This record gives sequence, structure tokens and C-alpha cells, in this order.
Amino acid sequence: MTGFEIDDNSAFSSPTLLCSGSESNCTFDTTSQTQCVEDSMSCYLRLEVTDSDGLKNYTIIMFGIDNTGPTATLDRPPNFANISGSSYMVNASISDSGIGNISVVIFEYRENSSASYKLICIDTDGEAPFSCSWDISSLEDGHYYEVRVRANDTLGNFGNYDVHTNITIDKTGPKVYLISPANNTYSLENVTFTYNVSDTLREVVNCSLYIDGNLNQTNTGIVEGVTNSFFVYGISEGSHEWRIDCYDDLSNLGQSETRIINIDLTGPTATL
Repeated sequence: MTGFEIDDNSAFSSPTLLCSGSESNCTFDTTSQTQCVEDSMSCYLRLEVTDSDGLKNYTIIMFGIDNTGPTATLDRPPNFANISGSSYMVNASISDSGIGNISVVIFEYRENSSASYKLICIDTDGEAPFSCSWDISSLEDGHYYEVRVRANDTLGNFGNYDVHTNITIDKTGPKVYLISPANNTYSLENVTFTYNVSDTLREVVNCSLYIDGNLNQTNTGIVEGVTNSFFVYGISEGSHEWRIDCYDDLSNLGQSETRIINIDLTGPTATL
């Protein structure tokens, strides 16, 4: 005959019987027990054996109960983050008050609240910093990305998710369209260069005129979707390349096509 008991003290002054009978093992539901304090090494298990002559012997072991997963706090990206580039470092703070150690930290994303979550990366070393690189190079631009994180411990306990929302991924620069002068046209030395610029997700913060690859001037008062302009005095005679570069507030660059402007300051030659 065997009997299994637990108690929160080694004297077994108020034990709870788990099971008894002829079997050498039984199941202990650690989630429903109230005898021992969780997340600490404060529980004792006693196995008592009785032989056919009624003689008894027992052994006692101390153990801990931990059914609580680690607490995860997503640090990067925050809510309403704006992300550009081809990769982004996600980061979380993880803590575990129980007796298990942190095992893995899992980062996931989805494009919006109705999409399925997909894996970003897994941090497996169990030590801070809990971070890894998110490859966003192939993701579509969008305003409503969500990122979540959770961790488990070495006892197999998973913690709750921490979720951040309304994250913008924008890797695309402004769209820049040249209006005038038309390509390969002729002009005198004073020229007005006009263009239109817009950006789907972010604000255009500046546009610059380049002539022959050199910065000529920059405009920081951009109005999107209407005609903007640069006026240049005294361009030297000859053929010149020009383009306009624009940046949004995430430093994404948009470039126009390159056009040719021909400056002609020489009048006709007349021979009588």
C-alpha cells in the first residue's frame, strides 16, 4: 500500500492526501491545489509505504510549484511607432517571479487587426537584452501593423501577450513629378522649375533642386498635391541636367526623373 501526501511544512502537521492504494504513482494537479504557496520552494511531498505485515516507512522531498509564465513588456516598437528602412530591432522587458528561468521570447506581427499573426523572430538565449531583428524589407507599407510579444520559462509556462498597435511601416519616398520646363527645351538664363509632390502615408518635409548633380536650393514649405516651384537666376549657357529630390518625415527619399534644360544666351549671327 502506498500513500502520497503534500504539506507546506516538513512536519506534515496539516497534510493533504493526494492518493493511496496499490499503485506506485498518482497524478498531482498543481493548478488546483491550495496547500502550498506557488512560485516558491515551500512544498513537501511525503510517500508512505505499508507492507503486508503492516510495517510502514516513508520518505519526504521538498519541491516548488510554479504555474505562472513570465511577464513580457514590449518596448520597441511602441504604439503609433513610425518605421522605415529594411530592418527594425524589436525589444522587450521580461521578468519571472517564479522558480523557473526565462527560456524563449517570441515576437510576432500582423498587418492589421483582422490578419493572422506571423513570426518576427525568437530570442532563445534567456538573457537580457531580449531583442532580435525584424526584416521588413518585403512588407507592404501600412498604418495599422500590430506587434506582440510573450515569453515562456524553463518549466513550460507561457505568459500573456503584450500587444502594440497602430504601427506605421513606410519605406517609400514621396512621388515627385516634374511639370516644367519640358525635357530638352531651350530657355534664357532665368528659369522657373515647377513640380508636384505627394506622399501616401507621411508628410513631405523638404524638396531640393539639383542642377548638374549639385544642390542649388531647398524648399521646406512644401504643399503636397499642388504646383511648387524653384526660381533660378543666371544659369550659365549650355546644356544642364536637373532633377528634384524630396524627403518625407521618416527620411525616405523620392527622386524625380532627370531632365535637360538648354540655356541659350547667344543671339543669331547676321551677315549682310
